[in-house]
This record gives sequence, structure tokens and C-alpha cells, in this order.
Amino acid sequence: FLLKSRPGGWNWIFVIGMGIFLASPVLGEAIYWGDDIYFHLNRILGIAQGMQDGQFPVRMNYFFNYGYGFINPILYPELFLYIPAFFCILGASIFTSYKIFILLINITAAIVSYSSFKGLFKDEKKGLLCTFFYLLIPYRIANFYARAAIGEALAAIFLPLLFLGVYEL
Repeated sequence: FLLKSRPGGWNWIFVIGMGIFLASPVLGEAIYWGDDIYFHLNRILGIAQGMQDGQFPVRMNYFFNYGYGFINPILYPELFLYIPAFFCILGASIFTSYKIFILLINITAAIVSYSSFKGLFKDEKKGLLCTFFYLLIPYRIANFYARAAIGEALAAIFLPLLFLGVYEL
């Protein structure tokens, strides 16, 4: 209701709807088993377990190497993985928290890309059109469903901001 009453509110509803629609294959019963899915699910579980054990930030993930652990943060940043780990701590299953995380990534990518393209072209319709095409880039979609590459999917959120930043410079 608050979005509809604002000028351009329907655009924001459409953008958020696009983000939800693109996450709809993940929101079903099945989960797409990409190449990196086991690695990322173990990272999320390790962060959740470490936080429950009193570690913050979590430095040692004991879900790897048959309980001996692996120091993930040295090689792979884990800032955004605290979000699905928090859902795991609240009682959600690892698959549910992963699906919520994918949904949040898609919605955030839609919002950031619309804001960036609207500022880049100084036109709401062009911003909507570019957002639509940006969200449907095959590489971006393959990162979710074929590769399960969370790092690349998170980086794709900030790519339109790079375009806007270079334009503003």
C-alpha cells in the first residue's frame, strides 16, 4: 500500500515482483543441485554451528574435512552467508534458509539494478527495461540454478552500481 501511493510506486512493485518471479524455481519443493551447492551449504551450516557455539565471527568451520575443520574466511569471504546462517539458528532447515537467501539476493539485485539504471538513464521506463534485461542475463541465472555460485550471484548485485559510478565520474 505504501509503495502504490508514492510516485513511481508501481515501478517498485513491478521490480520486486521480477525479483520474486526469478527466484520462483528455487522456492518450490525441489532444490537445484549446482556444482558448488554442497560447499556453500556446509559453509552456512558451519557458520550457524559456530555462532551457536559462541564464535563471532566464525573462523573455523567444523563441517569440512570429516570434522577436522577448514578455515574458510581466509579464502572465501562469509559476510553475506551470516544471513542464511541466522535463519538456520532461528530453526529453519538449511534448504529453507538457502531458498530465502536466494530470494533476498534476487530482490536486492532487482532493487539495486532499477535504482542504478534509473539514475543512469534519468528515465523510469528505460530503468525498468534495463532492469528486466539485466535480471534475465543467462550467466546470472546460471549462477543460481546450474552452478550454485553464491559469490558470483552476490557480485552481480553490485554490477549496475559500478555502471552508475563510472557514469557519475
